[in-house]
Amino acid sequence: MGNYNSRKKVKKAKQEKKEKCPDLEKEKEKGRLVIYLKKNKSTIKAVLLPPLGKLSHCPKTLSLITLPPGSTVNIFGRSELGSRRGEVPRPPQPFPSSARLGAGDGDIQKMRRILTLFFLVESDKAEGGDSLGSKNQRWIKLRQFGGADNAMGKVAVVIDNGSCFTRAGFAGEDKPKSVLKTTSMPPTCPAVMREIPCHLTAAGCGTGGARASKTHPLRHGIITDWEAMENLWSHLFFCGLRLSPEERPLLMTDSPSCPTTNREKVAEVFFEAFAVPALHVANTGLLSLCSCGRVTGLAVEAGAGVSHVTSICAGQIWREATYRLDVAGFFLSKHMHTLLLKSSNDPQLLYALQKTTVTQVKKQCCYVSMDYEGDLQDKAHQFPVCFKTPDGHWITLDKERFCCPEPLFQPKLLDQNSPGIHLLAFQSLQKVPDECKGDIIGNTVLSGGSSMFPGFPERMCSELDALLHGKGYRIKILAAPKRSMAVWAGGSMAASLKSFRHMWMRKGEYQECGAAYVHKKFN
Repeated sequence: MGNYNSRKKVKKAKQEKKEKCPDLEKEKEKGRLVIYLKKNKSTIKAVLLPPLGKLSHCPKTLSLITLPPGSTVNIFGRSELGSRRGEVPRPPQPFPSSARLGAGDGDIQKMRRILTLFFLVESDKAEGGDSLGSKNQRWIKLRQFGGADNAMGKVAVVIDNGSCFTRAGFAGEDKPKSVLKTTSMPPTCPAVMREIPCHLTAAGCGTGGARASKTHPLRHGIITDWEAMENLWSHLFFCGLRLSPEERPLLMTDSPSCPTTNREKVAEVFFEAFAVPALHVANTGLLSLCSCGRVTGLAVEAGAGVSHVTSICAGQIWREATYRLDVAGFFLSKHMHTLLLKSSNDPQLLYALQKTTVTQVKKQCCYVSMDYEGDLQDKAHQFPVCFKTPDGHWITLDKERFCCPEPLFQPKLLDQNSPGIHLLAFQSLQKVPDECKGDIIGNTVLSGGSSMFPGFPERMCSELDALLHGKGYRIKILAAPKRSMAVWAGGSMAASLKSFRHMWMRKGEYQECGAAYVHKKFN
């Protein structure tokens, strides 16, 4: 009995010694800071990667903390999983917005005080005073690791900013891990405000709810609302990819017609606000070619908000050979609705159609005609189909099927004076040296959701063949089955290459040379 009691006392003494509040100053001198979270009888370990990092948790971990230098500290309170079986997950708790982290001793003491207060408030049935060693409180101990150098050895994050969808994932993977609808986002990212939960799966982010709002941060492929885009990027990092931006290098896509000032702004936002260790801003046309294993070719992009044609030779983008067409998916959907209203279908039904339904009609029923004028006159070449709406009604389409995508080749149908996309491709080819033209036209790569219409590749080839007849060029159209995501796939392939390492703009270069260095660093 005596031996048992002595063993019990030794065990209790060891536990008390283990749970003794650490001296942060001594740990700081050793150059390592570790986080411990203590709640009641459970001791939870976690590790922080400063200056902005994600905690790696033990199985019992309930909290996540990120500490950007000089910016608001964000803490994810509880995890999204309920602590008991069947318990409804609680939304993340807000953290005091005044919390800051710096390098001085006073800042560390202040952070200890703020974090202690936070855990005291959030602890269930917390008792005792406000000191770190009080009973039944959760207390912390910090460990510091190397920042950007360690992050550069990790797989890069790739983000493609589309007018309809913004995709994010990891370099070397076949498809993005997270997809957000660019035009529909909550006013503030829950990862920042901690007011609402973000219900996100690997396939995408659910951004509905009463607080959701309709925004259009991109116009014709160019960012116009930076606050909305920063909110969207926060969702992608914290909710979609489940990591902090400073943990990985970032490859960001850039529209061919984007102003040079936008690139500087991107560098400023991601180095200053998101603290990424390295950044690369890549032209979407070049990434489209990369998705097909090319660095020379003609990139024909037909997206949701804008279309582009870009000539590229040996990875060199010819700016004077880049053309923009303001005919894309959004405009074609509106054109589809106009065509339907002129059809023989019930007008009352057509006026009640939702935009999403019209978009589905466009995607499922439309095709590009090889002879538009002929098919328009000859009803024998019009092939009617019926589409069932979500509410059970039927819509009949005949000539509307090929009239909808025709503005890509005849913008005048939408009252635009611009040449068609095939003529822009021809004009782009005329801007490059003669010795490059054969290789470029022989690698014409299609990308974007609006290039997915059946018949689009064949029509493009036919139109270019007519324009270049007798020139001796061999035209080859490359149209991958998943070309709607070609830009992201190209970025994933490029960022995964070992030879891409010298392409990164590191944070030190940004701090030394400023945001304008992007023009020298990137093509």
